[in-house]
Order: sequence, then C-alpha cells, then structure tokens
Amino acid sequence: MKSLVKIFSVISAFISAHTSFIFYLSWFFLGLLQAGYTELLHDEAYYWQYASHPAWGYFDHPPMIAWLIYIGSWFFEDEIGVRLLPVILNTTSIYILEKLLIKTEKKIFYVVISSTAILQLAGILAVPDSPLLFFSFVFYSQFKRFLENSSLKNGSYLALAMSALVYSKYHGILLIIISLGANPGLFRKKSLWLSLTLLFVFMLPHLHWQYQNNFPSISYHWLERGDENFSLWLLFNYLFSLPFVYGPFTGFWFIYALFTFKPGDDYEKTIRLNGIISLLLFLLLSLKGRIEANWTFIALLPLIYTGIKRAESQRQIQILLWRLFPFTLLIILLLRVYMVWDFLPVAWNIKTEFHNNKTWALQIKQLAGGRPVAFMNSYQYASKYAFYSGEPSFSLNNVAGRRNQYTIWDSEYSFQGENIILVTNYESPDFNRLETVKGRLNFVAIPNFRSYGNTRIETPVNQLVCKQNSAVQISVKIKTFNSQSRNTAANPIYPAYLSYSVFQKNTLLSENKTSLLLTNNMINNEQKYTAKLTFTLPPGEYTLLLGTKSGWLPSQAGSKKIKLFITTD
Repeated sequence: MKSLVKIFSVISAFISAHTSFIFYLSWFFLGLLQAGYTELLHDEAYYWQYASHPAWGYFDHPPMIAWLIYIGSWFFEDEIGVRLLPVILNTTSIYILEKLLIKTEKKIFYVVISSTAILQLAGILAVPDSPLLFFSFVFYSQFKRFLENSSLKNGSYLALAMSALVYSKYHGILLIIISLGANPGLFRKKSLWLSLTLLFVFMLPHLHWQYQNNFPSISYHWLERGDENFSLWLLFNYLFSLPFVYGPFTGFWFIYALFTFKPGDDYEKTIRLNGIISLLLFLLLSLKGRIEANWTFIALLPLIYTGIKRAESQRQIQILLWRLFPFTLLIILLLRVYMVWDFLPVAWNIKTEFHNNKTWALQIKQLAGGRPVAFMNSYQYASKYAFYSGEPSFSLNNVAGRRNQYTIWDSEYSFQGENIILVTNYESPDFNRLETVKGRLNFVAIPNFRSYGNTRIETPVNQLVCKQNSAVQISVKIKTFNSQSRNTAANPIYPAYLSYSVFQKNTLLSENKTSLLLTNNMINNEQKYTAKLTFTLPPGEYTLLLGTKSGWLPSQAGSKKIKLFITTD
C-alpha cells in the first residue's frame, strides 16, 4: 500500500511540475487523432480543391486555408494532411492566449479552455476560421506590444499580423477597424502609418488576383448573396445558439462577463469593444439573413479573456466552472466520438457530413465506370467525391445555384466532348436513380458533353420595362470570360440558345429559351444580336438574368442582373 501511495505521489508531483507540457502535448495529439479519424466536411473538401490550385485568392475566401492544406498535403495525403496545419495552429493559439493571461492560475485556464467547444471540436477543421482564430490571437498579442511600444519594428510586425488576418478571412478587417477605432491616438504615430502602408503592400498580390478575376469575392459577398425576409426564427437561432457554440456551459458566462467587464487599460478596452461590437453587429445582420456561428469567431479571444479575468475575482464562479467541467467534458467527448463513429439509431435518420463519405464515393465511382462525374450546383459534393474517389469531378453550375470557384476555373471545359455522369439536384421521371448510403441520387448519362459556363452575355440594358404577355427586344453581345473556346456545333442534341431567367428575390420563377441560336462565329466578334423576350408573370418587380441553354440542361447564367418591371398597360 505504501508503494502505491508513493507511486501516486511521484505521478502527482510530475504532473504538477509539467502541467503545461502535458496539457499541450495531450491537446495536440488528441486533435491529430481526431483529425485523422474524422471524415471531411463538405467545405473542407472544397478547400482541399483550392489547395490543388495554389493562388493568391479564391472565389469565396482569401487563400490562407488553401496554403495551409497545400503544406500539410506534402506530408500526408489523407484527412491528416488536410488538417495538420489547423491542428498545429489551434494548439499554438491556446499558448498565445495563455501568455496574454500570464497571471491567471494555470488550472483555471486549462479548465476554461477545455470547456470551450469551439477550440475542442472546430479547432481541427480545415476551414478559413482556423487560421482566422490563430491570426486573431496573434494580432491581439502584437497589438498589445504596439500599444506598449509603438516602434517602427512593432509596427512592421503588426502589419504582418494584420495581413495574415485578412489573408485568412475577410472578417479580420472588422477586427482591425474596431481595434484602431478604439485607439484614435495611434493615428498620430508614424509607426501606424508605416504599418498600414505595409499592410497595403502585403495585400497587393490578393488585390491583383481580384482585379484579374473581376473582383468575384466582393461581387459575391456584397451583391450576389441575397437577403432573406425578416424572421424571428433567424434572430432567435442566433441568440440561442451563440452561448452553446462557445460553451456548451461556459458560453453563458463568457457573454455575461464580456458585457460586464471593466477594462483596466486601453488594451483591455480594445478587447472588450471587439467582442461586443462583433456580437452586436452579427445580431443586427441576423435580422436580414441567417448568421453562421463561425462568423463570430473573431469574438472568441475577448470572450475567453474577459470570462477568465472576471472569474479570477469570483470564487463562486471558479467553483461552478470546476463542477460543470466533468459534464462539459462528457458532452464534448460524446461529440468527438460521434464525429468519428455514427452511433445514433438508424431510425433517427440523421445525416451528417462526417459519415459514410468513402462508401458513398465508391458507390458513385462504381456506377460511373471510369466516366467523369459532374454534380449540378454542388461544389461541395464535387469536391468530396474527388477527394474520396480519386476521380475527376466538377460542379456544373446553372441559374438555380450560385457561382463558385469551379466557375473561375471553368472546370467544365476539361470535360467537353467526354461521356459523363451528371448527378442532378432535382427529381424527374426521366432521370436514373442510385441508392447510396447517404440517400438516393438522381443522375443522367450524357454522351459528348457540351456546356457554356464561360459564356458572357453583354447588354447595355440595366432596366427593362415591358407589358405582361408582350414581347420585348433586347440587344446583346456574346463573349467569353477566358480563352477556353467551346464548339457550339459539336453536339446537335445539345444546341446552345440564348436564355432568360426571372427571379423574385432569391426565388427562380421562370426559365425560358429564346429563338436565338448561338453559333461559333457569333462569339467574341463584337457584333450585336437581337433576341425577343416574353414575360407571362403577374405585374411586379423582378430580376432578369440572361444566359445560355444547352439542350435540356438548365440555363447557365451569363449576364449582370437586370431590373425587370412587368406592367399591365
């Protein structure tokens, strides 16, 4: 018995002496284990496709996550390779935060960190929020140094932190604006102007990429993403989910502490303002559309920082955190296991992005029999199929979906003339069906595939007014946004016609084909062509998109948005 007591004493003493080392080593290897055994989310597979085409920018996001996946894939070709760098950054983020809270008792710090679901579960994911979290922590750390000593050297380091933040996700711009706005006196310092100048210089490659591609990110995030109608459910969903995302239990304390925290200096004032303004801003945005929980990740450090600072002076809160700790760990452990193993009853019919992807991809691969597989309006499925099957795939986008990185790549060009399998995103009695582990798929075999996703329809018309059931003429030029030409005469079963689609808000109401047949000599010749459009919809205000229609396939958008007014006069 004395020997056991002695052994436990030695172990206890070792743990006490090496708490930090044991914590970080355990955190890293647990994350690595989780990363290796958890199948990819849809978006992770999409960003893996980013990494296969290294660039200074991408349609939806800046390039940082693609660079991280690219580096990780040098070492491993599976899920670990995709997530290796995010796991490393996640572990390092916690260390940076600990240094910012250097006077905090380690045990309380590790309990709070281990009780934060975002860090435990989302920290392994290869999504833009992973580098955003890390570089937001780096920014907060460097901003503290800059407030203490605004030297040219610290200003240069701050520029690096800011540029890495923006290269991770555009939300980082908000953090920079709030931080500088909270300290207007900094604008009198030359070192800040040096920092902002360097930030602009560092961002030039990305800005040049945006210019070369006609600013797709700005166009999508500010113009193409339609607003939803106001819904109390969207507001309630944001308010209800927020504490659980940061908790599940500690989230309530974090939010309360953030709003009641009394800053001790300018740095703490900056942290608090960043947290409050970020949360309130997204609260306002929830009134006009759905807010994803990960959009608020830039508020994580302020929430944890103020939560721990307030808990330090309140013994009862510390006791509560300790008592909730086992329950929090149990919930997080169950979620970790579920991410790897789908143990829920089949009767519940819960489909997740983490499960059965390999089997699903293999089933489609066997069906395809060596033919390329396209997914209609699904950059996510196309990416995931490519990752788990090792076979080529692309997203065939049309007016019912949205543009994405496959649009910029013009991926469909590589498959012109090939026999493909197209997985559709709607039902039709004319389609074939395949039962998979993830549900039924509708598909069509298309010989000699032809599409015109790179076609651009130019018109001087910005607004169109016409009578209901009357024809109106419109003048257009037929162009392409790249040099990858199409042969419109190569498949007579899939001829190309000018089409027009009508939307109200984000809802597609009608899709029509004109009598204007597109021929090879019409493309990029600067000549104007006239087409007749007829609208049978009720009088009202709509949005019109011109495009191309190939055979029975849904139209592919090719023009700017045109305001459409249908009248009865």
